[in-house]
Amino acid sequence: MHQPYAETLAWEAVDKDYRAPLQAAGLNAGQANAVLNPGLYANPDDYRRAMVRRLQHELPSSAPRAARLDASPQMPKDLFAKHEQQVLAATYEAAHQSPTLRAVTTHDRTGRECTEFFGNKAGWMAPFKQPLQIAKRIGKTTY
Repeated sequence: MHQPYAETLAWEAVDKDYRAPLQAAGLNAGQANAVLNPGLYANPDDYRRAMVRRLQHELPSSAPRAARLDASPQMPKDLFAKHEQQVLAATYEAAHQSPTLRAVTTHDRTGRECTEFFGNKAGWMAPFKQPLQIAKRIGKTTY
């Protein structure tokens, strides 16, 4: 039996909304695919709450306390929407503060692939740098 088209769109919307935050949180494709399995959840709302809980597990202890509160199924939808935005903001903030550089790949409205980088953008070249060398004397000339 096939599910109605509107319900399929609701599942896909949650999937699309959480692909980038999961990548920003540092989950690789295998981990993200394990989480993005809508067959495990009763409805798209439960699926969205599970995505928020998954992101909360990746937040550092320095994240705001409001973003680390439990998103229980009993939480009203209006409070959950506010909480969801706090978790997403904390996830992106943690990704920007991360010492590792992470590529987040999304698609724009025309289907083109877009890559955004989060983390220490200046430090990615450090393993390739040579130690600084200063020449104090060349031949008989002193600098």
